[in-house]
Formats: sequence, C-alpha cells, structure tokens
Amino acid sequence: MSAVNIVDVSYVAVPATAALPPEPIKLTAMEALWLPFPVLQHVLFYEAAGLTPFDSVVDSLRSSLGATLATFAPLAGKLVHLEDTGDVAIACSASDAVRFVEAECDADVRRVAGDEAHDLRTFEQLVPELDMSKLPTSVLAVQATCLQGGLAVGVTLHHGVADGKSFWTFVEAWASACRCRGEAPAATPCFDRSVIKWPGGEEIARSVLLHGKTLHRPPSSFVAVVAMAWTFFARCKTTAADEDAGGDVFLFFFADVRERLDDPPVDAGYYFGACLTGCLARLPARDVHGDGALAAAASAIQEEILELAEDPLAGWNFMSLAGKIPSDRVMNVSGSPGFRPYDVGDFGWGKPRRTEPIRMNHDGQVALVRAADGHGVQVSVSLLQSAHMEAFKSQMRLLELNYVAVPATAALPPEPIKLTAMEALWLPFPVLQHVLFYEVAGSPPFDSVVRSLRSSLGATLASFAPLAGKLVYLEGTGDVAIACSASDAVKFVAAESDADVRRLAGDELHDLATFQKLVPELDMGKLPTSVLAVQATRLEGGLAVGVTVHHGVADGKSLWMFLEAWAAACRGEATPVATPCFDRSAIKLHLGEEIARTVLRKYAPKLPQVAELEIFVEQRNRFTRRTFTVDAQQIERLKQRIARDGEARGAPLRRPPSTFVAVVATAWTCFARCKTTAADDGEVFLLFIADVRERLDPPVGAGYFGSCLTVRVARLPVRDIHGDGALAAAASAIQEEIAKVAEDPLAGWDFLRLMETLVPVMERAMNVSGSPAFRPYDVGDFGWGKPRRTEPIRMNHDGQVALVRAKDGRAVQVSVSLLRSAHMQGRMSAAVTVRIVGVSHVAVPAKAALPTEPMKLTATEALWLRIPLLQHVLFYESAGSSWPPFDGIVDSLRSSLGATLATFAPLAGRLVHLEDTGDVAIVCSASDAVRFVEAECDADVRSVAGGGGDAPDDDLRLLEQLAPELDMGELPTSVMAVQSTRLVGGVAVGVTVHHGVAEGKSFWMFVEAWAASCRGETPAATPCFDRSVIKLPDGEALTRSVLRKHPPRTTPRRSSSSSPTSAERLDPPVDARYFGTCLTGCFVALPARDLLHGDGALAAAASAIQEEIRRMADDPLALWDFFSLNSRAAYEKVATMSGSPGFCPYDVADFGWGKPRWTVPARMNHDGQMALARAGDGRGVQVSVSLLQPKQMDAFKSRFLELLG
Repeated sequence: MSAVNIVDVSYVAVPATAALPPEPIKLTAMEALWLPFPVLQHVLFYEAAGLTPFDSVVDSLRSSLGATLATFAPLAGKLVHLEDTGDVAIACSASDAVRFVEAECDADVRRVAGDEAHDLRTFEQLVPELDMSKLPTSVLAVQATCLQGGLAVGVTLHHGVADGKSFWTFVEAWASACRCRGEAPAATPCFDRSVIKWPGGEEIARSVLLHGKTLHRPPSSFVAVVAMAWTFFARCKTTAADEDAGGDVFLFFFADVRERLDDPPVDAGYYFGACLTGCLARLPARDVHGDGALAAAASAIQEEILELAEDPLAGWNFMSLAGKIPSDRVMNVSGSPGFRPYDVGDFGWGKPRRTEPIRMNHDGQVALVRAADGHGVQVSVSLLQSAHMEAFKSQMRLLELNYVAVPATAALPPEPIKLTAMEALWLPFPVLQHVLFYEVAGSPPFDSVVRSLRSSLGATLASFAPLAGKLVYLEGTGDVAIACSASDAVKFVAAESDADVRRLAGDELHDLATFQKLVPELDMGKLPTSVLAVQATRLEGGLAVGVTVHHGVADGKSLWMFLEAWAAACRGEATPVATPCFDRSAIKLHLGEEIARTVLRKYAPKLPQVAELEIFVEQRNRFTRRTFTVDAQQIERLKQRIARDGEARGAPLRRPPSTFVAVVATAWTCFARCKTTAADDGEVFLLFIADVRERLDPPVGAGYFGSCLTVRVARLPVRDIHGDGALAAAASAIQEEIAKVAEDPLAGWDFLRLMETLVPVMERAMNVSGSPAFRPYDVGDFGWGKPRRTEPIRMNHDGQVALVRAKDGRAVQVSVSLLRSAHMQGRMSAAVTVRIVGVSHVAVPAKAALPTEPMKLTATEALWLRIPLLQHVLFYESAGSSWPPFDGIVDSLRSSLGATLATFAPLAGRLVHLEDTGDVAIVCSASDAVRFVEAECDADVRSVAGGGGDAPDDDLRLLEQLAPELDMGELPTSVMAVQSTRLVGGVAVGVTVHHGVAEGKSFWMFVEAWAASCRGETPAATPCFDRSVIKLPDGEALTRSVLRKHPPRTTPRRSSSSSPTSAERLDPPVDARYFGTCLTGCFVALPARDLLHGDGALAAAASAIQEEIRRMADDPLALWDFFSLNSRAAYEKVATMSGSPGFCPYDVADFGWGKPRWTVPARMNHDGQMALARAGDGRGVQVSVSLLQPKQMDAFKSRFLELLG
C-alpha cells in the first residue's frame, strides 16, 4: 500500500447566481433504501502525457466544480432527518459548499491503474472520506491526487441521492465545464422528486426508514472488534443459504454492571468480585454473508447494550441459556478493551511482552484486552477446527507495489532470446522461488531497506535487463522467447507480517502457508508472463526478501548469480562480481532450435496456455517440510564411513566421496528406508540435477545465465539399501551416474522423458536439486548482514531434497519435503516442559483486617463453580545487563505479594460449602496463605510469546504449565495461586484464581496492585469484598437455588482412593498375607452418548465406577464368575482393567542394582485392555494400553493426554 498525504482541504461554494430549491428535497422510497449502505465512490486515473502542472490541474478542477454546482446545487447540500415528518431530505442553503481535497502519493499511476490484483488500500485513499453513518451528512466530496506519472480524481457521493447514471451525469457536466474553462454545461439536471409516482408516496418512504438497520451511535472499539470477529466466526460456521436451527447465528458476551446497578450503585473502582451479566445477540445467517454484515452485526450488538442499560440484571443467569441455542453457532466474548494488562503488569522490569488467557473452553470463544501499545485491541481466539482459524488470520498485509524499470542506459538484446530445449522443459512447472530471512540486529528501518533494495535492483537490471522482460510465444516460429523493451520493469512488492523471523527461520517443521506469502506471485500459466518479481516483507524481529523467477529462464546457479549482483549493488559496490551472458547460441544441442520446438509441442501443446502438471499441484500443500544442517565434522565422518563400508563390501569406491555424494547418499538411504522394508522386492531410485555448463564441448562460461541442466537417475535393489553397507552402495551408485554425466553431459537433458518412465515407481524415487556449491549466505548480504536462513519455497515431490552450503561455509543445509509427516518424526525433538523448582506459601500480613464472617457468594458468582478456572500468564523478556537475576525476581514477587495481601486478604482464603445454610463462601483466617510456585523451562520467551495466530498443541500444553494448578473440582479449595517461571531470555508470571471470586476486571485490579507493590509503589485502589452491595431478587435464597441446581462437589468422607481387593471385603476378611487368586469382577455400563458427548463425560464415568465399587462392597462375591459377563455386552465395546495403583513394582523390584527403569505387562490379550501400576516416582500411575488398530491407539493417546491437560 502506498501512503496518501493530504496537502490541502478547501470548500467550493455554490455560485450566488444558482437557483436553490425552495424546500428540502425528500427522498423517495427507492432512495431511502440506500441509507444503510450509502457510499458510491469512483476514482479516475490519468497518465502524465499532456498534463499541465498539478497546481494548475487543481485550479481548473476547483473552478469548474464551482461552475457545475450552478446547476447541481443540491449536491452541495446536506442530507437531514426531518423529525416532524419522519422523512430524510436534501436541505440546501446559500452557504452550501463541497469539500475539495488535494493530496499526493508516491504510487505509480501505471501500477495502480493496471489489470493486476488491485491495491485496494491505496484505492480507498484516493477517494475522499464522508461520514455517512449519522445525519446530517454531506452529499458530495471530491479529491485530486498527484501520482508518479499522473494523477487521480476521486468522487464520493451519497447513494441515497444518486445512482450510477446520475453519478456519471454529474461527472460528465464537471468534465465539460473543466474543458470549457468554467462555462456551464449544456444539460440541466432535474431534482424534482414529484416526477416519481410511487404507490403510497412519502408514507412508504417513511416505512422504509423505520425498518432500516442503522447504528445507534458510532461503534465503540468493543463493538467494532466483536462485530468483525462474530462475522468471521459465523461465516466459518454457516452459508448464506442456511435455514436449519432457525437460520440464526448467536453472540454471547459478558458485561460489567457495576456502574449500571442502582440502590446503591456499586463503586466500580473498589468492588472486588464477579459482577457480570450476559447478553445474547442474534442475526439471521444470511445477514452475516451480505455486504452489510459488519454493520448488521454491530447494530445487533449495540441493541443488546441498550437493553443492558435498561435492565442490567436481565441476563445475570447466563447458565439458563444452556441447551436453548445451538452451541456450534454461538461465539462468546469475555474480557474488554478496558482491561489494560500491559499497563498494569509492570513489576519493575518493564511491560509484559505478551499476556494470554490460558483456559478457553468453547469453540468460538474470544477474549479481549487492550494491546501492548495502549491503542490496539488484542484478540485471543479459540476454535475447534484449525481450518476455521484461517478466517481470523491476516498474516500478510500488502504495503506497496511498485515496478522497477530497466535503466535507460542498459543495452537491450536486439531480438527476442529464444529458449533452448533444456529451458523449454521447465514450462510445465516454471516456478523457482527462494526466501531469505534476516534478523533485525544491525538492519536499518524497513522503509530505508525497501528504498535500498529498489534502487539497487534498478542498478542491477542494467546488466540483467532480460529479467525485466516478458516470456512470450512467437506464433510465427513456434518458439518461446524472452522479449525485452525499453518500458520493461520488475514487480517489487513491499509487505508486512506479524510472524516472528526466529520462528520462521528455525529448523522446526516449516510454516508453508506463510512461506508462500513471503514470495511474490507471478501467473505463469499463460504467455506472455513476467520473468521475475521480488518482495520485501517486514517481520517481527527482522525481514524477508523473496524472489520468484521463471525456471525456464534461470536455474539455481543463475538465480544465485543474480542475487549476488543485486546484494553487491545494495551494499554499494560499484561493479557486480560477474557479468551475465544471455547468449543462447553458446548451447549446442542436436537439431538446435527445432528440438526446442519439439519439446514445446510435446509438453506445452496449448500455447500460449501452459498447464502445470496436475500431480504436483494436487499434492504440494499436503507436504511436510523441514530443514536439517549436516555440519563439517558429520560430513567428514560420513565420508570415512562410506569409504570403510565400501572396502568391507569388497567394492571400494572409485574415488573418495565428495560432500555432495556423502550427503545425498545419506538422505537417499534414509528416504528409501522410510518407503520400503528389507523384504520388499524391486528397486529404489534417485534423481539428481547436474549443472553441465563446464562439461559441454565447447564449455559454456561460468557467467552463462539460463537453465543448463541435465538429470541422472541412480537405482539400487531394495535389499542393498537395508544392508550394513547401504551408505557405500548408495554412494557408489551416485558416483557411477556422475561419471556418466562427464562422459555424455547431454544424455539426460530431457528429464521429463526420464520421469515418464518412473511414474509407476515415483513413490520410491527421491529427487535432489541444488548443490553445496551454492552459497546463499555468502552472496545474500544486502548490507545488513548474512541471512539467518534461506529456503526454497516450491518443492513439488514427495522425497524432494534441496541442498545449499550452510551459513558457516562448511556445513550443508538440507531441506526435505515428505508427503507423510510420520516419515519426518524420527528427527523431531521432544516437547518442551516446565519443571517445578520450589513451592512455598505467602501468608497474609498479621496487620491485615480479615473479614469477620464467611463471605457468601452471590448468585452471579455461584454460577461459576462449574467452570471455576480463571488463568493468565504474563511473559517478560530480559533487558540485558539491567535485568535482575531470577532469584531476585522471585524474592521481589514473593515479598510484594505478601504486601498486596494486606488489602486482598480473601484471595488467600478458601472457598467452602456451608452445609448448615447451603451457601458457598470465602472463609478467611490468620493462617491463610497463597501457594507460590517457582519453576523453570528451556523454552525461549521470544518463541512462546511471539503472538502468532495458530498455537501448536505443544505450545498450548506449555502455556497451561506456566500457570499454577489448583484443584477446584471439589470444595474446600484455595482461591488463588501464582507461579514464576524462568525461561530462556525472560520470565513468565502465571496467576490462577477461582472464577467464582473474581472476573476479568477484578483479576486485573489485583495484578495492578501486586505490580505496583513490586515496584515499591502504594496501590491506588483498596478493594471491596462486601457482597451486600449486590442487590439481586431474593438475595441469598436465589444463590442457594443456583447451588441446588448446580450442586458443588465436596470432599467425600471416604478418604481411600484405592480399590481394596475382595479379600479385605469378605466377612470375615481374609488376611492380607493370603497367597492365591481372590478376585471378583465389576461391570460398569454407560450409554455411549454419556462418554462421547458433553462436558460431564469423565464425571459420568467416575460416578458409574464408584457405584459399582459400592455394590461390590455390599456383595463382594456377586461377580466372582466374571466369565458370565460375556453375554452382557458386545465384546468390541468392552474395556477391561487389571492391576492397581496399589501395586508398586518400582519399589519392590530393586535387586541390588537399583529400581527398574521401566516395567510393563508382557501379555495383554484383549482389544481395549488396560493395566495399572504405581509409577516409578512412587506417586504417579502407569497405564499400559492394548488396542487392535494403530489409529485407535493414536486417538486414545491424543484424547488421554488432552484430558490430563
């Protein structure tokens, strides 16, 4: 997007001689319909040829507009609401004028006026703004913008006043007046609405106005952000044609009602508790799919807010909504832009880098806080399906699109450069793309980077002029060629992304979707097409430079030759290292140009249309990508091992293996072992591409710029790749093919013909591109240091490997593409975990004033007992030498927490059930304390707190570990716990508080006070814990009715959690020393729906198991004949459990050389059998599981880990 700067704003008045309408011009019903979507805008672009200076243009436009208004006077008026009649009308007066905006922009008129995808953000700035959401409003505004190479004239007109025909009638008259130096136009418009004969006349217009959807007021930040999120969510979940479930979508949001309550009003500054009501908005699904979706959503939200003001407590019982609306069509919102965690969370070492809610329990849950900059809004989103998250992400934002021209001094080729046969082969898969990542250290501001890249690209094109040309189809001869002209230019895209450069440039599985957005798009499916495009993208912590070049014009060697020259020019070096040669006559192929035409007829028969091979298009987005680095020592050891294995096989290699041979042999062996077993028949294959410039006769110079490649295919029997000498066998086969390249460099130039022969066995073929001789890290320094990472973007094959020399200049970087992620897993590292270092308790100061009696929860708070967790974690990045040591941070947090509890004492209390009254209350005592957890983790704070849209499972588990655990499933329970975790490069502070005691506002009130105390300041506010200030109908009786409906779980009187054997339950009981079999069976049955659906599945299962244990206690021998159970249920639906947590194999099995590292049952005979034992640490439980199908085991493991959290 190009920035548009406003230079001047003036107003053009209606001439004094103009005849004004004697009374307001009332809109017809046809016109009234347009009030909800009033904007009618157009922009007109003009190139510079024939233009007078811009100042003169503006003068002409302004004076001619005044002349035009002599007959179009109502366009200078106002659209007003006539309250006495209910009409909307155009009101005119002698003082009326039209706003005239003068602006300038550095966008090139040829770019913005082109046929390519439109730069909409620039377009929107080229027309003047008019706020038409509230009456009165102006009817018309105009804008003139000076562009590079021309100008733009933009017009904004209210659609309730004009349609397209009328719009262009006005433009025609204005243009005519401008051409005639201010003379009045010939045509006179008619504004008389009485000529429109409408049944019902003005009354039907008023009925339209009454039923139109308009906003009650300009939308607040909350309304705007939530309307946007709701619209995106609803579009994920529905289609415009949906009619099921009433065809509606829903939004549920919480509102703080402190300041809205009466008798007496609750003091919003001091009350501490949960004081929320729920609001439910709804819209027809079709409304969220229309053009006015955002406005419709915003209007519905505002309507609910107005109803809230009338009756703040109408929605206090939000649990009553459960089951009444379809859960898959509800988005719910918590938090508020009024919450400022980044301002209040400064503990003395700076604002948090990131703060996130931990527990988000609903598909479509959204949490809001004010963003770190104090202006934006941070939106955390939870969705069940990752595909739905794409609607909420906008990772790439286009800032600017320009074209960099070839310098006028450049020597252009006198005629089109015809592609050789080698190059023509690449037309069906033409895209050659790379991206280079740079960290921010030492780099100049992004705008300066873009200017440097753009100017140096222009300088580089002086010697690389054909790269600015077009690839065209010459119908007369049947050739494809590069056509060059003096007007050629290269597309240059400037963009921004919120992705972190350190994450994208890591060795983890690649974010392919983001990678693809970091290189510019070129439509190469039809000729003519551009040859080259480049892109610079601002990232969090750095930037990326992406290059797209047509593979029919350049191979890897040529790509890096161009990048080396461009980078040298950007660094300020006068002369590029090499001067490229584009002369195709240097390539001597049999039959010359005729063979190239034969290739085109065979592989691109529909020129100028070029179809990419479907097999590559179909599977590309399914690939798993990762990059490995093989260091110099590993390469040397590989070479030595290959040589030894060759000797051992009795087949020594013909020469010591090169780096290429050693690395590729290793990758081929690994790939082939993924795809086959030792018992398989047949062969495995390796395709690799070789540069033959220096092998041709006569050789082509190193400066040759084009595609000059041949392909060789090595093959081995499957059994050889699984033997002890696999590496040597692979290396020998590769060396053999390299020797054939030396003998006949052009034997494999037609690689598509070779690939056709391999189609039946392609799943066993690995292909290699690139070379350790490519040194992108050396050549890619544009003046702000070597790239942190460079990656190929387009890898089209399952088993494709791309090589370059690594950053240290000795290692080799290996990028791998595989179709199945399981094939990549052997090299993946384990998930990061959090380690608890210490647990202490911070007591309430002795001087604190404790409540004199238990603080009973209100009905609004009691509702939260079923969903009690409120958790947040705050991340802080270290600030160099000024950053205190972690021990010092912990001491500060602990001591300041104690000071804060002087006024927040109830947070150290316990939530209990008062059996005599049936209430739940906070009970406080002098011995109360808050659990303080100290932990450490080897995750990098910059990675964890990066703020990306989609969080991997491991990241979510990590977040949950950074907030302290509290068992809130039963009463009594603690109210709060805190945790401080040392991370790499920073620290995280996590807080868990019971949602029945605090909501978001209260939570951040506490954090603010704690942070202030830690900084040595006195907290500004003293909280109020007095629940009597909340006036609800029926008071405590209402609370008790809630508790009866949703009873809290309390600690059971039976304290044993193990399952005693039958021996202990018999009458009389059998001595514990009894040696034999003394077991009974227990059978539990549940409807499948109870275990598969609903939040209470675990509770239902646990309750059924407890009931069976009670029955067993009553009659221990009822099911001693457990074989009789076979007839009770389908065998495949039964899970069996053996063993017990009372079995302690790790404690009893120490034979003198220590406890066992692991013990598992050897024989498990049933699909769905589980065995329990006490784990090695003496506290956990080890669960061994047997399932018949591997996919069921994956699903079981996934669900089991999910439930464990």
